[in-house]
Amino acid sequence: MEIIKIDNIGDIAILDEFRDIYFSAVGTEFCHTSSKPSEILKKLKNDYAVILHGDYLHAQYLLWYIQKFENELADKSNPAKSKRERLYRLNYIAEQSRFPVFENISEEYDFQEWLPENTREHRYLIPARRYNRILTDIDRASEGIFIDGLDFKIRIGPHVYVPFDKSVPAMLTQFSDLIKDKTVIDIGTGTGILAVFAAQMGAKSVVASDININAVECAKNNINISGFNNIEVIHSDLFSNIVNKYDVIIFNAPWVMGSPKNLYELAIYDDNYALINRFIEQAPDYLDKNGVILLQYSDISQKNGGGSLDNLYNALEKSGLYIADKTSILRRNRLYGMMERVYVFAIKN
Repeated sequence: MEIIKIDNIGDIAILDEFRDIYFSAVGTEFCHTSSKPSEILKKLKNDYAVILHGDYLHAQYLLWYIQKFENELADKSNPAKSKRERLYRLNYIAEQSRFPVFENISEEYDFQEWLPENTREHRYLIPARRYNRILTDIDRASEGIFIDGLDFKIRIGPHVYVPFDKSVPAMLTQFSDLIKDKTVIDIGTGTGILAVFAAQMGAKSVVASDININAVECAKNNINISGFNNIEVIHSDLFSNIVNKYDVIIFNAPWVMGSPKNLYELAIYDDNYALINRFIEQAPDYLDKNGVILLQYSDISQKNGGGSLDNLYNALEKSGLYIADKTSILRRNRLYGMMERVYVFAIKN
């Protein structure tokens, strides 16, 4: 976190997660919420950071407008990166649970635990888009989320990836015959729903692990709610704390090439495919001789020129693994706004 001074505002903190995005802007504009939405969009497109003040409801309308026309923020050279950075340059000013420069706020939230850093007494900039996602996650944490195939609402916690597309976890059920009466480990369990699905499909025992300690606590909570007593939850960086071999290894891997900026993004971005390569290299040591890896993956970074599937196929060949079966669905990727094919690969020795 870095404290800077901005004209008309004074001292304010820039969170490390958004530091590069903010400081790569050509300048900062302090804009009233009565500004024309098209003018705000133009400033963002020209790489200015925009800080809004005025009426809260008008600020939310401006965010809605920007998101509606967000494709105009994309450069042809790198559309996804440019659009994301420009969207995240539309900022609110926050101070713990309140907004000192906004009027007409009907509710206040204490969302310090949802931030990656302790802002203490500092005012800080937060992207409007991130603020709205935090509010949504707070509601989901208290109300829960229905997932097709589960008879209870899952809960989420701060910095835990939310399974937005409920059809993706359900893809696993097509491999129920491989899971029934087997020992299973779910790597990167997140909320724990794939571990619960495995238990529901008749797994003999299930281990759910995650590198994110917030996810570990979240998974424990959901597994307690599920009522299954044959699921163990542990904290582990891939197989670092794993000692046994398993009949089935499940991994819903991060499939977007890029560098994660926080705990939440560990479930989305894989920097130069280091994580998937490490998983493929280590997995055979923890897989029973006749076992199977159920890997969920996407072609989105292949379509964007990152060669994710090429990398996956090469890594499998080097490790003596092959794809024995697969299933897939076509959906719209929320991050890029384009269609992607999501697979479940059944991988064997």
